[in-house]
Amino acid sequence: TKAEGLVAHLATERGVWHYGGLCEERLVNGGFETNSAWTFPDTPRPAGYSTEKVHSGQRSARAGIVNGTDIYSYSTFQQIVTIPAGATQAFLRLWWYPLSNEGAGSPAVASPTALQALAEGRLAQTELQDDAQFILLLDEHNQIVRTLLWTRSDARAWHQSSWSRSAPAGRTLTTPLGVIANGNGRS
Repeated sequence: TKAEGLVAHLATERGVWHYGGLCEERLVNGGFETNSAWTFPDTPRPAGYSTEKVHSGQRSARAGIVNGTDIYSYSTFQQIVTIPAGATQAFLRLWWYPLSNEGAGSPAVASPTALQALAEGRLAQTELQDDAQFILLLDEHNQIVRTLLWTRSDARAWHQSSWSRSAPAGRTLTTPLGVIANGNGRS
């Protein structure tokens, strides 16, 4: 099926989060093969599991408008993970398949206010000028700890991305991954 919207398919390769010298995987169901651990907030264009674009295994997770009219919406999936108290380093590695009919290129950086509104599920259409694919890290109070990805890509191929940083040891984080469409008709 031809994708008509901004879509990001995500899959992992041998886990997602690794910590310290022991390389302990903390996210559950990193390959999206079962209906567990990930939550998919109810939005006008909700994310979900997919078998259409798969990097390895049987499934991936999909976010964005695949079919239908381009409307203002966001589409995320997320998981809560607790970083062990003794962790010194945290790694996130994933494969993603970006699509965008709005075109390639990085949109203007979203303001901190708009990013926080997105994290809290209250982003207004007027706060965003471009469609975007994103990955955020949120703390226990839905405050943004770090923006890992905020871009718009139409690469139409699997790409591996990874991030590393000193671990926020002993903290519980939420990892929303998703897509936001501004509803300008060029999804």
